[in-house]
Amino acid sequence: MDRWVTEADVLAAVARGRAGERDERGDSPARAALARFILENEAKVRAIARRKLPSNQGVFDSEDVVSSVLRRLDTMAQSGVFAPRSAEELWGLIKAIACRTAVDRRRLIERARNFLTEDGPYAYELLKRLNACPTDDGALMLVLRIMMSIKNQTDRQLFALLHRGASHRAIAAALNLPSEEASRQRWCALRRDLAQRFAEGVFDG
Repeated sequence: MDRWVTEADVLAAVARGRAGERDERGDSPARAALARFILENEAKVRAIARRKLPSNQGVFDSEDVVSSVLRRLDTMAQSGVFAPRSAEELWGLIKAIACRTAVDRRRLIERARNFLTEDGPYAYELLKRLNACPTDDGALMLVLRIMMSIKNQTDRQLFALLHRGASHRAIAAALNLPSEEASRQRWCALRRDLAQRFAEGVFDG
C-alpha cells in the first residue's frame, strides 16, 4: 500500500510543476499530489469547516466543503497559481478556502489605492503586485503569503481585519487594544517591516 502524501510531498510536486515537469496527460504533478493529500486529510478539512459553520448546519456542509476545497485547489494548481512555500502556507490556504474566506482582487486593489497616501511604500508595493495578479486566486495566494509571514498573532489579525476594510477603531475593539491610536501605531510598525520584505523580494516568485 502506498504511503500517505505529506505536506513535503505536495511542496515538492509544486516545485517540480513550476520547473516544467508534466505527467502523461500534460498536467502538473501538483494536481495529483494535492488530490491525494486533501482526500487523505478530509477529516481534518471537515473539522476546520465545522468550527466555522453555524451550529444549525449539519454534517452535509462540512462534507461538501472537502469537494469545494479540492476543486478550488485543483483549479489553482492547473493554472499555476498554487505555490505554497511551506506546510504552514499550504494549510493556511486550505483553511481560507474551507472557511469560505473570499479574496476579491478588485476590492483589495481599491483598498491598496486608499492606503497609498498614508502607507507609502507598503501600499505601492502591494498595489503593484495585486495589479500583476490576473485572478482572485492569485491575490489570495499573495495575501496569504504576506499574512503567514507575520509571526505575531495580534499583528496577523490586525493585517487581516485592515485588509477587509475594518477601521482602526473597530480593530482596537476586536483585538482588545487600548485605543484606536494603539492600532495605528502597531500597523505603522508592521507596514514598515512588510515594506522592507517587499523590497527584499520575500513575497515574489
